Amino acid sequence: MTINESQLLGMRAEMKDGGNPSSALGGWATDTPIKSIADVRNKLGVPEEFKGGKLFQIEFTVKPGVGTREGAVADMWDALDGVRLPGGGHQVNFMDKSPRTNPELYEVNMKSLRSLE
Repeated sequence: MTINESQLLGMRAEMKDGGNPSSALGGWATDTPIKSIADVRNKLGVPEEFKGGKLFQIEFTVKPGVGTREGAVADMWDALDGVRLPGGGHQVNFMDKSPRTNPELYEVNMKSLRSLE
């Protein structure tokens, strides 16, 4: 999953307080290889207005019982840059029992965290 600095800070705060860092994850994920911010924008169609600033990639596991929808990423208009982002990657949307509502069903691998350039 691609997370921004705010989400990372939320994860670290949860861990410091003995909580589950999964509660700071978003509602969408991918198994498409993401190596750069350009991949986030182009393959995942994520405009800067949705996720801006410093971005990171982190891995996590979803336990059984989470309702999902999967499919191809559609193109998206980036209003800040005035360009169409092509999409085409694979996406998973957590429809039922999201990380925010049921963080116990998600296990974040904090050691997998890496910065995207």
